[in-house]
Amino acid sequence: MAVLPIVERELRVVSRKTSLYWGRLVFSGLAIIVGALFLYSLSRDVPSRVGQQMFVSLANLVFVYCILAGVWVTSDCLSEERRNGTLGLLFLTNLRGIDVVLGKMMATSLQTIYSVLALLPVLAIPVILGGVGIAEFCRVMLILLVTLLLSLSMGVYVSSRSQSAVKSGTAVFFALLLLCCAGPLILLVLDATGSAASKASAVQWLMFLSPGFGLYAAYDSTFSGQAAMFWGSVGAGLGLLVCLLGSACVCVQRGWRDEKDSMSVGRLDRGAAQAPHSASLRRRIAGPRDDNPIFWMLSRRPTKPRWVFVGLGFVLLYWLWGSVQFGHDFYNEGNYLLVAFVMQLILKCWVGAEAATRFGEERRSGALELLLCTPIQVRDVLRGHSQSFYWQFFWPVFLVLLVCFAFLLEPLTSRWALIDPSTRNWVRLFAISMMLFVLDLYALSWLGMWKGLNARFVNRAIFSNLITVLLLPWIVFIVFLMVGGMVSRGGGSVEEWLLGIWFMIGCVNSGFWWYYGRQCLREQLRQVATMQVGVLGEKSA
Repeated sequence: MAVLPIVERELRVVSRKTSLYWGRLVFSGLAIIVGALFLYSLSRDVPSRVGQQMFVSLANLVFVYCILAGVWVTSDCLSEERRNGTLGLLFLTNLRGIDVVLGKMMATSLQTIYSVLALLPVLAIPVILGGVGIAEFCRVMLILLVTLLLSLSMGVYVSSRSQSAVKSGTAVFFALLLLCCAGPLILLVLDATGSAASKASAVQWLMFLSPGFGLYAAYDSTFSGQAAMFWGSVGAGLGLLVCLLGSACVCVQRGWRDEKDSMSVGRLDRGAAQAPHSASLRRRIAGPRDDNPIFWMLSRRPTKPRWVFVGLGFVLLYWLWGSVQFGHDFYNEGNYLLVAFVMQLILKCWVGAEAATRFGEERRSGALELLLCTPIQVRDVLRGHSQSFYWQFFWPVFLVLLVCFAFLLEPLTSRWALIDPSTRNWVRLFAISMMLFVLDLYALSWLGMWKGLNARFVNRAIFSNLITVLLLPWIVFIVFLMVGGMVSRGGGSVEEWLLGIWFMIGCVNSGFWWYYGRQCLREQLRQVATMQVGVLGEKSA
């Protein structure tokens, strides 16, 4: 009998998937392209300096991928089994918790691990160019692999204690963010208050747990004075990894027994709490002229818009803290840009996540196919979803646009505002950001519903939606700058030219994905709803 039977079985299944090999090819190809762009943009510099800058840039990009891998790879590997009620079936045999945990972890993360390993030869090119030693290369690779395994373990642990895919992914994201930033932020606060000398040792263990600090200490420029911190970070990461996997094994083995009862009782309690108010709630939400059942079904929770305001409230707390701490000096262009960017990013991520969760559970359970067998039309289904988006996000979006408009008008209070070129660029920047903000919301909503309809895993659909709409135009913009260079065109200033290129790329990207998602839903919703998840539905994505 095999020592870990589920691990062996999952490895055999994954090895037969073509995506395992295509994934390695795609990741290594992207790394080669990025490395070639760095070599081209820095071709006039000294080779050793080019190699060092290329190595640091690529290592930082791979680190971001490694730290976020647990969010979209393993954060739903066990919670999916708990939702389906199939986790308890595995324990009817003589399997142990470690068998289930490691088996699910290997099944979902093998492609990610292989993709990171495929990047190592590209990261070794700076060693040939000079400027990067073998020891520095090995240290960076070690901390990257530890970070990847730690992120995957965090996803497995949170998934073992959760049933919702979105809540599990959100919890993993914030846990990893806290792990990376808690120590450095506390140390910065202590430095600012002048008490770092007496309290720095109290947060040193948080620095050990920060993978970002471990990467920082792995470079030659800081390793000579931070060698103990680097090895302490590696040891703390491995120890936390073992603790997370051990806790996940215990949670899975003990928590599966009452999952079915708790799920059914929770549903009955929620249904009993909502039943007496269903008629009045429908009249209050939908109104006497709106009889769309989809809109009513999605709007049964009147607290959903309030939670969006709660998310924006954290930005308000930051603004109040800065106003009290720094007074009038806090009101500057840098903070205006930061507040506007964070508020827009919160709403964009919220809309993208909300849209990507639509249709997915209904399709997997067969409820969507059953719904489309009724006289309801596809346009009515899409209209109900659109109305629910307006109901949930209209006033938060209006608030963000109002704040951005106030920031736009602030420099115009000066007497010479219209003559100052920087003021004109400021107005253009905020006007363009407001227009792209609205376009991105439409693209995220329609493309997210289409990706959620086709995806097998909800968290992967969410990240695919956010990366396609939000990250892709920035990648195109940066590549365009690296290839074309920041030069003036048509007699205009560099700032005007950059704003124009940014606006054009953003409009084309958001407009295309808005149209693509909307047309695909209108034409293929009924067809995809009848397909098995993971077979034909994945191809249409």
